[in-house]
Amino acid sequence: MNSAPCHSMTCEELAELLDERGIDSAVVENFKEEKICGEALPLTHEELEQLAPKIGSRKQLIKRVPELTDSGDVPVQLLAPTSSPVSHTSSSDTSTVSSDLPADSAQLELSPVTDAEMELSEEAYSTGIKFPAPLPSFSKVVSRALQQDAYQEWDQLLRECAVFYLPDLPEEEGRARQSYHNIGRTMYEAFPSIKSSGQNAWSHFNRCLSSKVRWERRVRKKKSGGQSRQRATGPLKGAKVKKTALPSVLDEESFTDHLVQLKAETCKGNKKDVNHVKRLLKETYTKRQMIVRGGHLSTEEVFDRLWEDYPCFEEEMFVAFEFSQVFPSAPDYEKNYKAIVPLLMKFFDVTTELEVWKLAECRFPQKKKSVSFLEVIEIERAQETLKKQCGAPALFVFTDDGEPTSAFVKAYNKVRVEIVGEKIIQRGLFLLLAVYYITGSAYPACFNLILTFLQAYVLQDSVLNPPRTVVSLAGKIGMFT
Repeated sequence: MNSAPCHSMTCEELAELLDERGIDSAVVENFKEEKICGEALPLTHEELEQLAPKIGSRKQLIKRVPELTDSGDVPVQLLAPTSSPVSHTSSSDTSTVSSDLPADSAQLELSPVTDAEMELSEEAYSTGIKFPAPLPSFSKVVSRALQQDAYQEWDQLLRECAVFYLPDLPEEEGRARQSYHNIGRTMYEAFPSIKSSGQNAWSHFNRCLSSKVRWERRVRKKKSGGQSRQRATGPLKGAKVKKTALPSVLDEESFTDHLVQLKAETCKGNKKDVNHVKRLLKETYTKRQMIVRGGHLSTEEVFDRLWEDYPCFEEEMFVAFEFSQVFPSAPDYEKNYKAIVPLLMKFFDVTTELEVWKLAECRFPQKKKSVSFLEVIEIERAQETLKKQCGAPALFVFTDDGEPTSAFVKAYNKVRVEIVGEKIIQRGLFLLLAVYYITGSAYPACFNLILTFLQAYVLQDSVLNPPRTVVSLAGKIGMFT
């Protein structure tokens, strides 16, 4: 038996000691993987929970190797009483030893974990996510970031993970903690780019994921009137869809019938039944998201497929309705817009919305900037502009003597949705953002920053670690006062 003091042991020596004292081999392996040596002692209760996730194994560890932790840091119910000796009974004899028995005592009798402890352990950890955890099928933009620098698409990564893991994450704290540990460890082994400083390389990822899961859980409870659901029928873009968790998914025959109805209703023009179209969109939402998140189509192909199958998206009201399914907890966009535009007008000393957003875009110089997110065209050049090549979604505004008369969102050489009437700029910017959301498209590098500003401060959808220039403009116009 190893007689060296625990606090001077190497990782190998400590693992050997645990093995000698009959500790579960899985726990010993955890100590080896985490490289726990004598210098890492004492361990906190949280660390013990990670190393020995099952209650029976953890109680066994605390009783047999009390040198691992300070008793004051371990909940009293997990420790043997210190005011009286602890009895360990074997099948051959009974001996009584003190709970503070020194580590080098060769007379320690080891007892097996009791049946009651093992039953409790199985009950406590029979649910939750095991290691290795399943991995989501990430969207293309997140997959690329994970191979290089996960923090480039950190917020979207967390959203996709939260939607994917939420149905299997227990709400009870102890079980959830182990599930998060297993998820984080699996993600780190598959994608080392999530590494950060902390107790584990995946600690920061786990904290962020936990926060995102709590937010998603609140959203779903609120949407269902306080009743938690296993999985929303409209998961966020990028997450993998489990067929067994989506009972509302239409079979192919029903789906085809819905598309036929939707196209027929759209062709009725002003006589169409708007509520019927919305119902059809709601019932086909999950199928539509499978197209968006499937990863087998390019972004341009996703656009063409959606607008071909759902011609109703050429109308503003149905794009807005689809956006409400993708982002059900969206704040009041109109209220936010009306609050921020006067601040920008005052800062730039201009009087029109067009000037505001053109100047705001100029605050964010970008490389390879050959186009603008907001193109202003005199009405005389309308036909010429319609023929121009166009890639990622952008807003085109027609003006007559400087006044906006109409606008449209154009993407991949096709007009996707038109805006006429009042508040053209306000509505146009909303629809531009909505088109990015409902198609799962990444912002192009040429106007990524201005769209991030709109998302964070006008749409008020959180952006993790927003670029400094974006936060700087928000501060300069007085948004944080």
